[in-house]
Amino acid sequence: MDGFGLSSTHSAVKSLVGRLTDVLSDQVQLLGGLRREVQFIRDEMESMNGFLLNHARKGRMDHQLQAWMNQVKDLANHSQYCVDQYLRCLGTTSHRSPGGLWGSVRRLPRFVSTLPARYRLAIQIQDIKIRVVEVSQRQQRYPLHGTATEQEPQSGMASDRSQQAFLTGDSEADQQEHLRRRILAEDDSGLFKEAADELTSWLTVEGDGRSDLRIVPIVGSRGMGKTTLAEQVYKGYSSRLADQKAWISVGSNQSPQQVLRDILAQIVGLHANNLQDMGTWGNSQIALMIQEQLEGKRFLIVLDDVCSESLWKDIEAALHCGNSAPSAILVTTSLPEVAQSFCPYRIYDLRCIQEEHNRSLVDFFLVRAANLISDSGHGKAGLKEEVLRSILVKCSPCIFSMKMLLRFLYANPNKTLQELHDFGNSLCFCSPLHLSSWLSNAEKMLTFCYNALPCDYRSCLLYLTIFPNDHNIRRTSLLRRWIAEGLIAERDGLSAFDVANRCFDALLAQRFVLPGDIGNSGKVNSCRVHNLVRDFIAWVIRDDNFVYTKLPVDLAHRLPIHNGERLQQVSRIKLRASHFNDCWSMTRCCFTTKSVDPLAGISMLLRSIQESAQLGLRLNVLDLEGCKGLEKYHLNSICKIFQLKYLSLRNTDVSHLPKKIDKLQYLETLDIRQTQIKAFPGKNVILPGLKHLLAGCSNCPSKKNNLKEKESCSFSTVLMPRKIVRMGKLEILCYAEVSSGLTGLMGICQLRRLRKLGVLLQGNAACNLDYLFRQIDMLDRSLHSLSIRMERLKLAKDDARKRDDMVPASFPFSPPKFVQKLNISGIRSALLGWIGDLHQLSKITLHETSLTEHVLGILGQLGSLRCLKLQCNSTMGSSLSFRSGAFRNLVALVVQDNSLLDIIFDYGAAPRLERVILSIAAIDSLSGVQHLQQLKELELHGSARNIGEVEQAIAGHHNNPVFRHEQWNDLH
Repeated sequence: MDGFGLSSTHSAVKSLVGRLTDVLSDQVQLLGGLRREVQFIRDEMESMNGFLLNHARKGRMDHQLQAWMNQVKDLANHSQYCVDQYLRCLGTTSHRSPGGLWGSVRRLPRFVSTLPARYRLAIQIQDIKIRVVEVSQRQQRYPLHGTATEQEPQSGMASDRSQQAFLTGDSEADQQEHLRRRILAEDDSGLFKEAADELTSWLTVEGDGRSDLRIVPIVGSRGMGKTTLAEQVYKGYSSRLADQKAWISVGSNQSPQQVLRDILAQIVGLHANNLQDMGTWGNSQIALMIQEQLEGKRFLIVLDDVCSESLWKDIEAALHCGNSAPSAILVTTSLPEVAQSFCPYRIYDLRCIQEEHNRSLVDFFLVRAANLISDSGHGKAGLKEEVLRSILVKCSPCIFSMKMLLRFLYANPNKTLQELHDFGNSLCFCSPLHLSSWLSNAEKMLTFCYNALPCDYRSCLLYLTIFPNDHNIRRTSLLRRWIAEGLIAERDGLSAFDVANRCFDALLAQRFVLPGDIGNSGKVNSCRVHNLVRDFIAWVIRDDNFVYTKLPVDLAHRLPIHNGERLQQVSRIKLRASHFNDCWSMTRCCFTTKSVDPLAGISMLLRSIQESAQLGLRLNVLDLEGCKGLEKYHLNSICKIFQLKYLSLRNTDVSHLPKKIDKLQYLETLDIRQTQIKAFPGKNVILPGLKHLLAGCSNCPSKKNNLKEKESCSFSTVLMPRKIVRMGKLEILCYAEVSSGLTGLMGICQLRRLRKLGVLLQGNAACNLDYLFRQIDMLDRSLHSLSIRMERLKLAKDDARKRDDMVPASFPFSPPKFVQKLNISGIRSALLGWIGDLHQLSKITLHETSLTEHVLGILGQLGSLRCLKLQCNSTMGSSLSFRSGAFRNLVALVVQDNSLLDIIFDYGAAPRLERVILSIAAIDSLSGVQHLQQLKELELHGSARNIGEVEQAIAGHHNNPVFRHEQWNDLH
């Protein structure tokens, strides 16, 4: 398939060029004339990469180009290995040694001792130069001729262009973009309105003498819209039909126990962090607790994408609660035998869909597709609709393919009718009962959309094959991994992180990834990969060796090893005593044998990797999040993977960093959140390549509801590193503790790339804030996100009042005026002096701030504020009022404060507010909801005395907002 091999070649070459650039930037790395050789290799490889990209955009990839491209990729991988060997031999000690004559004297012994190895590796680098010349000349001896049948991809992303138009004040372009987005975001309930109504009647009809628990499976092939239909039913299920609702994504990797845990978590309203105690519970104990929660209540539970016939047997006991009113379970599955295993009330088979509905599907998508494509150069509107209808008819009834077409046109509005016509001719007519034919069409649709992606976006998409099926992939972690793997780099004046964000948004907009968790402001915080997309990208890389795909799913996303065939060599050399034929067999055994600790697989693999440098194994990312039982020797093994760029110890039981962590000189991301690590080892630890230091641990009592936990949580984090000023590449430092005095804050002003800062302050609030803001003021405009937590000691009320009085109402220095996101905890009257000057602030989170009505009014006048989050004790008093004319551009409001009893929205307040989430145990009054003209969604977690008035206001609202009400239950 055209262009598929280009992604891995482009990635390999780009990674090499980046590494060579780093080497050239260090004045002490290279011997004599070797610098000239490295410079030549870098320039030649960069030119080859540009040649490949240009050729791929102008024509199809023929066999000749494919062969040359493979040679370039092998050369890049071998060069990367040699460079890594050179750096491993040399080490990086320049950051520790002083400059000048004394520094040179201190470095001299090591320089002399490494001369033989340097010389041998220098010869290898010279050999690489010869190979580079040969590969370049080979291309010249056999000129490459491609057929110019494809135009340069237009994708890069259309939203980027519209964003720039918006920033430059092009109001017409901005309006067009808003229209296009509104079309895509429009409610698609019309797709299955009749089917959803019919299913709802099946689930809720009473008096037929049948079981009190209605189980209705939706059966259909992948991509036919089973989940979309289930979502329509789920969203339309009002609180009058069900007291409790839960949506469980099952997939192929979900165990029955995990399904039960997810059900319990949703019906009780627990955060995932509070389920840790359930890890030791058996199925019967969890089932009993579910029964207690559901007894006497009507409920709807959706089990999405069920693949196992035995699942119902394992969870049935928990869901038979003897309710008098009918409760319901909605199941989606591709397998008829799975549907039958649930002993269903009735089965809804999408494969038997009627031709009339097929026509309505085509018409539904045709209107949207015609409005998404540009009219320029497309001739008559009738011809455009004819071409689009031809494509949609052949895709029908595959909802997945038709949605992919919409997203493709959204990202590529200038595709010509000829290109669309040619694509339509490649499709075949199919029916729901002929699975192979419409799966072939879905594959061709994916290929068409994939080939339009920029090359680096393709590489990022292919990287997702390392994650297990139905895995919820955290957005920020994925972006950092892309960067660490060399798939994304700085471009057009944007940081690598900003480029990665654009890539994520592009893949999301074109439906290559699906949204998972959505934040309060509407930002997608995680994603998952549709099964059809996953099968497609797995097929693309099957012969490409983009990542090592033979590891068990439990390990693959933790150890995305490149050049993985060398792992087989490691296993044959190093693991013969283990009686395994290869490392795959070893780890597979460790993860499938119940008597063996799963950590053993990681442990054995780590031992292999650290000894494999001579075989060129490259490991950039090591993600050990959630692994319990890590010992000191595990951490010491990690310190020997010198080229490691991303290390996550998040949510492990590690309490100390290894003493030799400074051996990881290329480490860019260190994630130690939710650990008990309190400090860096030693006073002189420096990680010169570190860009993201992520720390902080919230300790909350378990077995309580969400809000009560927040009120009693404590927070701890790592001490500010002593040599933080020597880590000049830091972009994110969040959180670090400044225990006493001002020494911990010294040097922050020299971190010129810092864009996100989080600190935990102790001691005198006024003094620390004064010095912190002075440091931030010298950062110019780089800092965009600031989090400040003030340690609140347990003091008597009079003492607490005195401490607050120590904080002045105004400051004689400039506040962080360019901050866009602000998180404040434990600071009270200090807000009065500077919060009103943050004119670029778009999101603010407040906790333990005791805001007065005056300060709330100051917040209401910030024109750029889009999201306001008020947590425990954020305001004074028991009433929260939003006055007319305040919060003009607020889009999202989140309130999590048990002390509030009344919330009032005056007429004209928050005219653009779309989403309101209230988590309050018991509220007396919620009034003025009808005044929120743009309201789309209201969630109420807890009880409200005037709930009837709220429901009436929602029912009469012209915008038809979605209302979700969840009563809290304590978990005993």
